[in-house]
Amino acid sequence: MIRICGWVRLMEYVIGVDGGGSKTEAASTLINGKLMKRHISGSININAVGYEEAKRNLIEVLEMVKLEEKAKICVIGAAGLENEKNRKLIMELLNGKYAEKVILTSDAKIAYKTTQMGGGDKMILICGTGSIAYMEVNGKPLRAGGWGYLLGDEGSGFWIARKAINKILRGYDEGRQPTKLTLKIMEKLNVNKPQEIVEKVYSEMGIVDVARVAEDVAKAFEEGDEEAEEIMMEAAWELARLIKTLIKRSGIEKCEVYCSGGVFKTSNKLIEAIRRYVEAEYPNVKICRCSYRGVAGAILMAIEEAGFTVNEEVIRNLEGWANA
Repeated sequence: MIRICGWVRLMEYVIGVDGGGSKTEAASTLINGKLMKRHISGSININAVGYEEAKRNLIEVLEMVKLEEKAKICVIGAAGLENEKNRKLIMELLNGKYAEKVILTSDAKIAYKTTQMGGGDKMILICGTGSIAYMEVNGKPLRAGGWGYLLGDEGSGFWIARKAINKILRGYDEGRQPTKLTLKIMEKLNVNKPQEIVEKVYSEMGIVDVARVAEDVAKAFEEGDEEAEEIMMEAAWELARLIKTLIKRSGIEKCEVYCSGGVFKTSNKLIEAIRRYVEAEYPNVKICRCSYRGVAGAILMAIEEAGFTVNEEVIRNLEGWANA
Protein backbone atom coordinates (compact mmCIF):
# COMPACT_ATOMS: atom_id res chain seq x y z
CA MET A 1 0.00 0.00 0.00
CA ILE A 2 1.28 3.49 -0.85
CA ARG A 3 1.40 6.00 2.00
CA ILE A 4 1.47 9.70 1.12
CA CYS A 5 2.03 12.24 3.94
CA GLY A 6 0.69 9.74 6.48
CA TRP A 7 -2.53 9.11 4.53
CA VAL A 8 -3.31 5.67 3.12
CA ARG A 9 -4.24 5.37 -0.51
CA LEU A 10 -7.42 3.39 0.10
CA MET A 11 -8.10 2.24 -3.44
CA GLU A 12 -5.25 -0.25 -3.31
CA TYR A 13 -6.93 -3.60 -3.07
CA VAL A 14 -6.49 -7.37 -3.01
CA ILE A 15 -8.25 -10.28 -4.70
CA GLY A 16 -9.12 -13.62 -3.14
CA VAL A 17 -10.31 -16.70 -5.04
CA ASP A 18 -11.77 -19.88 -3.54
CA GLY A 19 -11.85 -22.65 -6.12
CA GLY A 20 -13.97 -25.46 -4.73
CA GLY A 21 -14.88 -28.65 -6.53
CA SER A 22 -18.24 -27.36 -7.79
CA LYS A 23 -17.91 -23.58 -7.94
CA THR A 24 -15.44 -20.73 -7.67
CA GLU A 25 -16.01 -17.61 -5.60
CA ALA A 26 -13.85 -14.53 -5.99
CA ALA A 27 -13.86 -11.19 -4.19
CA SER A 28 -11.94 -7.95 -4.30
CA THR A 29 -11.59 -5.89 -1.13
CA LEU A 30 -9.70 -2.89 0.09
CA ILE A 31 -6.82 -3.56 2.47
CA ASN A 32 -9.24 -3.09 5.37
CA GLY A 33 -11.43 -5.96 4.14
CA LYS A 34 -14.22 -3.75 2.75
CA LEU A 35 -15.88 -5.59 -0.12
CA MET A 36 -15.65 -4.02 -3.56
CA LYS A 37 -16.83 -6.77 -5.90
CA ARG A 38 -17.76 -10.45 -5.68
CA HIS A 39 -18.56 -13.08 -8.32
CA ILE A 40 -19.23 -16.83 -8.58
CA SER A 41 -18.46 -19.10 -11.53
CA GLY A 42 -17.83 -22.79 -12.18
CA SER A 43 -14.96 -24.95 -10.96
CA ILE A 44 -11.31 -24.08 -11.64
CA ASN A 45 -10.06 -27.52 -10.58
CA ILE A 46 -8.12 -28.60 -13.67
CA ASN A 47 -8.10 -32.23 -12.50
CA ALA A 48 -11.91 -32.25 -12.38
CA VAL A 49 -13.06 -30.13 -15.33
CA GLY A 50 -9.99 -29.87 -17.57
CA TYR A 51 -7.80 -26.89 -18.39
CA GLU A 52 -10.05 -25.12 -20.91
CA GLU A 53 -13.11 -25.00 -18.64
CA ALA A 54 -10.99 -24.11 -15.61
CA LYS A 55 -9.38 -21.29 -17.63
CA ARG A 56 -12.75 -19.87 -18.70
CA ASN A 57 -14.11 -19.92 -15.17
CA LEU A 58 -11.01 -18.35 -13.62
CA ILE A 59 -10.82 -15.56 -16.19
CA GLU A 60 -14.54 -14.91 -15.69
CA VAL A 61 -14.30 -14.37 -11.93
CA LEU A 62 -11.14 -12.28 -12.16
CA GLU A 63 -12.62 -10.05 -14.87
CA MET A 64 -15.74 -9.55 -12.76
CA VAL A 65 -13.95 -8.58 -9.52
CA LYS A 66 -11.00 -6.54 -10.81
CA LEU A 67 -10.94 -2.76 -10.44
CA GLU A 68 -9.32 -0.27 -12.81
CA GLU A 69 -5.78 -0.91 -11.59
CA LYS A 70 -4.04 -4.18 -10.79
CA ALA A 71 -4.62 -5.68 -7.37
CA LYS A 72 -1.74 -5.56 -4.91
CA ILE A 73 -1.98 -9.30 -4.23
CA CYS A 74 -4.16 -12.08 -5.64
CA VAL A 75 -4.44 -15.30 -3.64
CA ILE A 76 -6.00 -18.27 -5.42
CA GLY A 77 -6.82 -21.35 -3.37
CA ALA A 78 -8.09 -24.32 -5.33
CA ALA A 79 -8.09 -28.09 -5.39
CA GLY A 80 -5.55 -29.39 -7.90
CA LEU A 81 -3.00 -26.62 -7.37
CA GLU A 82 -0.67 -28.96 -5.46
CA ASN A 83 0.20 -30.23 -8.94
CA GLU A 84 3.21 -28.32 -10.29
CA LYS A 85 2.03 -28.63 -13.89
CA ASN A 86 -1.34 -27.10 -12.99
CA ARG A 87 0.36 -24.28 -11.08
CA LYS A 88 2.54 -23.48 -14.08
CA LEU A 89 -0.49 -23.40 -16.39
CA ILE A 90 -2.33 -20.96 -14.13
CA MET A 91 0.67 -18.67 -13.68
CA GLU A 92 1.25 -18.56 -17.45
CA LEU A 93 -2.44 -17.79 -17.97
CA LEU A 94 -2.48 -14.86 -15.55
CA ASN A 95 0.95 -13.51 -16.55
CA GLY A 96 0.80 -10.45 -14.29
CA LYS A 97 -2.48 -9.21 -15.76
CA TYR A 98 -4.62 -8.97 -12.63
CA ALA A 99 -2.22 -8.44 -9.73
CA GLU A 100 1.29 -7.34 -8.91
CA LYS A 101 1.79 -10.70 -7.22
CA VAL A 102 -0.16 -13.97 -7.46
CA ILE A 103 -0.06 -16.66 -4.79
CA LEU A 104 -1.36 -20.15 -5.59
CA THR A 105 -2.33 -22.49 -2.77
CA SER A 106 -4.92 -25.13 -1.89
CA ASP A 107 -8.58 -24.59 -1.07
CA ALA A 108 -7.89 -26.36 2.23
CA LYS A 109 -5.20 -23.81 3.13
CA ILE A 110 -7.46 -20.79 2.60
CA ALA A 111 -10.36 -22.46 4.42
CA TYR A 112 -7.99 -23.17 7.32
CA LYS A 113 -6.98 -19.52 7.35
CA THR A 114 -10.54 -18.53 8.28
CA THR A 115 -10.18 -20.48 11.55
CA GLN A 116 -7.07 -18.61 12.67
CA MET A 117 -8.67 -15.47 14.10
CA GLY A 118 -8.73 -16.85 17.66
CA GLY A 119 -6.42 -18.81 19.92
CA GLY A 120 -6.01 -22.56 20.27
CA ASP A 121 -5.34 -25.42 17.88
CA LYS A 122 -7.64 -25.64 14.87
CA MET A 123 -8.42 -28.01 12.00
CA ILE A 124 -10.54 -27.61 8.88
CA LEU A 125 -12.67 -30.42 7.46
CA ILE A 126 -13.95 -29.81 3.93
CA CYS A 127 -16.77 -31.88 2.47
CA GLY A 128 -17.88 -30.61 -0.91
CA THR A 129 -17.37 -32.37 -4.22
CA GLY A 130 -14.23 -33.79 -2.58
CA SER A 131 -13.11 -34.19 1.03
CA ILE A 132 -9.98 -33.29 3.01
CA ALA A 133 -8.87 -32.52 6.55
CA TYR A 134 -6.09 -29.96 7.07
CA MET A 135 -4.24 -28.36 9.96
CA GLU A 136 -0.88 -26.77 10.69
CA VAL A 137 1.37 -27.62 13.64
CA ASN A 138 4.25 -25.22 14.31
CA GLY A 139 3.90 -23.98 10.75
CA LYS A 140 4.03 -27.49 9.27
CA PRO A 141 1.01 -28.46 7.13
CA LEU A 142 -0.71 -31.77 7.80
CA ARG A 143 -3.44 -33.21 5.60
CA ALA A 144 -5.54 -36.33 5.32
CA GLY A 145 -7.64 -37.16 2.26
CA GLY A 146 -8.13 -34.94 -0.73
CA TRP A 147 -6.82 -37.51 -3.19
CA GLY A 148 -9.53 -37.02 -5.80
CA TYR A 149 -12.68 -38.86 -6.77
CA LEU A 150 -10.90 -41.85 -8.36
CA LEU A 151 -8.44 -42.58 -5.57
CA GLY A 152 -10.09 -41.23 -2.43
CA ASP A 153 -12.36 -38.39 -1.30
CA GLU A 154 -14.27 -40.76 0.98
CA GLY A 155 -17.33 -39.18 2.56
CA SER A 156 -17.41 -36.39 -0.05
CA GLY A 157 -20.32 -35.22 -2.16
CA PHE A 158 -19.15 -37.29 -5.12
CA TRP A 159 -18.63 -40.33 -2.88
CA ILE A 160 -22.13 -39.96 -1.38
CA ALA A 161 -23.69 -39.59 -4.82
CA ARG A 162 -21.85 -42.61 -6.21
CA LYS A 163 -22.95 -44.71 -3.21
CA ALA A 164 -26.57 -43.68 -3.74
CA ILE A 165 -26.52 -44.40 -7.48
CA ASN A 166 -24.83 -47.73 -6.84
CA LYS A 167 -27.65 -48.66 -4.45
CA ILE A 168 -30.22 -47.82 -7.11
CA LEU A 169 -28.51 -50.03 -9.69
CA ARG A 170 -28.08 -52.91 -7.25
CA GLY A 171 -31.74 -52.68 -6.38
CA TYR A 172 -32.57 -52.89 -10.07
CA ASP A 173 -30.28 -55.93 -10.49
CA GLU A 174 -32.07 -57.67 -7.63
CA GLY A 175 -35.53 -56.84 -8.90
CA ARG A 176 -36.50 -54.67 -5.92
CA GLN A 177 -39.12 -51.95 -6.14
CA PRO A 178 -37.69 -48.40 -6.35
CA THR A 179 -37.33 -46.80 -2.93
CA LYS A 180 -38.34 -43.27 -2.00
CA LEU A 181 -34.71 -42.16 -2.34
CA THR A 182 -34.41 -43.89 -5.72
CA LEU A 183 -37.45 -42.05 -7.04
CA LYS A 184 -36.13 -38.73 -5.72
CA ILE A 185 -32.78 -39.20 -7.46
CA MET A 186 -34.40 -40.39 -10.69
CA GLU A 187 -36.55 -37.27 -10.69
CA LYS A 188 -33.47 -35.09 -10.20
CA LEU A 189 -31.69 -36.81 -13.09
CA ASN A 190 -34.82 -36.66 -15.24
CA VAL A 191 -34.90 -40.40 -16.01
CA ASN A 192 -37.81 -42.83 -15.97
CA LYS A 193 -35.99 -46.10 -15.31
CA PRO A 194 -32.98 -46.95 -13.12
CA GLN A 195 -31.00 -48.31 -16.07
CA GLU A 196 -31.29 -44.93 -17.81
CA ILE A 197 -29.09 -43.46 -15.06
CA VAL A 198 -26.04 -45.24 -16.51
CA GLU A 199 -26.27 -43.56 -19.91
CA LYS A 200 -27.08 -40.23 -18.26
CA VAL A 201 -24.01 -40.35 -16.01
CA TYR A 202 -21.53 -41.54 -18.62
CA SER A 203 -22.69 -39.42 -21.55
CA GLU A 204 -24.02 -36.21 -20.03
CA MET A 205 -22.67 -35.70 -16.51
CA GLY A 206 -19.31 -34.56 -15.21
CA ILE A 207 -17.89 -35.00 -11.72
CA VAL A 208 -19.60 -31.87 -10.43
CA ASP A 209 -22.97 -32.93 -11.87
CA VAL A 210 -22.76 -36.34 -10.21
CA ALA A 211 -21.76 -34.80 -6.88
CA ARG A 212 -24.93 -32.69 -6.84
CA VAL A 213 -26.94 -35.88 -6.25
CA ALA A 214 -25.49 -35.77 -2.72
CA GLU A 215 -27.80 -32.82 -1.96
CA ASP A 216 -30.84 -35.08 -2.34
CA VAL A 217 -29.26 -37.81 -0.21
CA ALA A 218 -28.41 -35.30 2.52
CA LYS A 219 -31.91 -33.80 2.47
CA ALA A 220 -33.44 -37.28 2.69
CA PHE A 221 -31.16 -37.98 5.66
CA GLU A 222 -32.46 -34.86 7.38
CA GLU A 223 -36.02 -36.07 6.74
CA GLY A 224 -35.35 -39.46 8.33
CA ASP A 225 -35.00 -41.66 5.24
CA GLU A 226 -33.37 -44.93 6.36
CA GLU A 227 -31.58 -45.62 3.09
CA ALA A 228 -30.09 -42.13 3.05
CA GLU A 229 -29.14 -42.51 6.71
CA GLU A 230 -27.12 -45.64 5.93
CA ILE A 231 -25.11 -43.78 3.28
CA MET A 232 -24.66 -40.59 5.30
CA MET A 233 -23.60 -42.40 8.47
CA GLU A 234 -20.92 -44.19 6.49
CA ALA A 235 -19.86 -40.81 5.09
CA ALA A 236 -19.71 -39.45 8.65
CA TRP A 237 -17.49 -42.35 9.69
CA GLU A 238 -15.12 -41.69 6.78
CA LEU A 239 -14.95 -37.96 7.54
CA ALA A 240 -14.39 -38.66 11.24
CA ARG A 241 -11.54 -40.94 10.20
CA LEU A 242 -9.84 -38.01 8.45
CA ILE A 243 -10.08 -35.96 11.64
CA LYS A 244 -8.77 -38.76 13.84
CA THR A 245 -5.90 -39.39 11.43
CA LEU A 246 -4.65 -35.82 11.88
CA ILE A 247 -5.18 -35.94 15.64
CA LYS A 248 -2.97 -39.02 15.83
CA ARG A 249 -0.31 -37.58 13.52
CA SER A 250 -0.20 -34.22 15.29
CA GLY A 251 -0.51 -35.56 18.83
CA ILE A 252 -3.00 -32.76 19.54
CA GLU A 253 -6.04 -34.22 21.29
CA LYS A 254 -7.66 -30.91 22.20
CA CYS A 255 -8.64 -28.76 19.25
CA GLU A 256 -11.51 -27.23 17.33
CA VAL A 257 -12.52 -28.78 14.01
CA TYR A 258 -14.41 -26.50 11.62
CA CYS A 259 -16.68 -28.12 9.02
CA SER A 260 -16.79 -26.37 5.65
CA GLY A 261 -18.23 -27.23 2.24
CA GLY A 262 -21.49 -27.69 0.40
CA VAL A 263 -22.54 -31.01 1.92
CA PHE A 264 -22.46 -29.54 5.44
CA LYS A 265 -24.75 -26.72 4.32
CA THR A 266 -27.42 -29.31 3.52
CA SER A 267 -27.05 -31.61 6.53
CA ASN A 268 -26.80 -30.70 10.21
CA LYS A 269 -27.19 -34.38 11.06
CA LEU A 270 -23.93 -35.14 9.27
CA ILE A 271 -22.03 -32.80 11.58
CA GLU A 272 -23.75 -34.36 14.61
CA ALA A 273 -22.78 -37.85 13.45
CA ILE A 274 -19.15 -36.83 12.92
CA ARG A 275 -19.17 -35.27 16.38
CA ARG A 276 -20.32 -38.53 17.98
CA TYR A 277 -17.74 -40.62 16.14
CA VAL A 278 -14.86 -38.29 17.06
CA GLU A 279 -15.83 -37.42 20.63
CA ALA A 280 -16.22 -41.11 21.53
CA GLU A 281 -12.45 -41.38 21.16
CA TYR A 282 -11.35 -37.77 21.66
CA PRO A 283 -13.74 -36.02 24.07
CA ASN A 284 -11.71 -32.78 24.06
CA VAL A 285 -12.18 -32.21 20.34
CA LYS A 286 -14.91 -29.73 19.45
CA ILE A 287 -16.70 -30.14 16.11
CA CYS A 288 -18.42 -27.03 14.79
CA ARG A 289 -19.56 -25.33 11.60
CA CYS A 290 -17.14 -22.93 9.87
CA SER A 291 -18.25 -19.31 10.24
CA TYR A 292 -16.66 -17.95 7.06
CA ARG A 293 -16.63 -18.89 3.40
CA GLY A 294 -13.31 -19.98 1.95
CA VAL A 295 -12.86 -16.79 -0.08
CA ALA A 296 -12.47 -14.90 3.21
CA GLY A 297 -9.35 -16.95 3.93
CA ALA A 298 -7.88 -15.99 0.57
CA ILE A 299 -8.56 -12.31 1.34
CA LEU A 300 -6.94 -12.62 4.78
CA MET A 301 -3.85 -14.20 3.25
CA ALA A 302 -3.68 -11.47 0.61
CA ILE A 303 -3.95 -8.67 3.19
CA GLU A 304 -1.14 -10.18 5.25
CA GLU A 305 0.99 -10.79 2.17
CA ALA A 306 0.56 -7.10 1.32
CA GLY A 307 2.24 -6.33 4.64
CA PHE A 308 -0.75 -5.41 6.77
CA THR A 309 -2.11 -6.78 10.01
CA VAL A 310 -5.55 -8.35 10.21
CA ASN A 311 -7.12 -6.14 12.87
CA GLU A 312 -10.62 -5.69 14.30
CA GLU A 313 -11.66 -3.41 11.44
CA VAL A 314 -10.76 -6.09 8.89
CA ILE A 315 -12.70 -8.73 10.83
CA ARG A 316 -15.76 -6.48 11.10
CA ASN A 317 -15.69 -5.79 7.38
CA LEU A 318 -15.34 -9.48 6.55
CA GLU A 319 -18.25 -10.33 8.81
CA GLY A 320 -20.35 -7.98 6.75
CA TRP A 321 -20.07 -10.09 3.61
CA ALA A 322 -18.15 -13.35 4.11
CA ASN A 323 -20.19 -15.30 6.67
CA ALA A 324 -20.86 -18.90 5.62
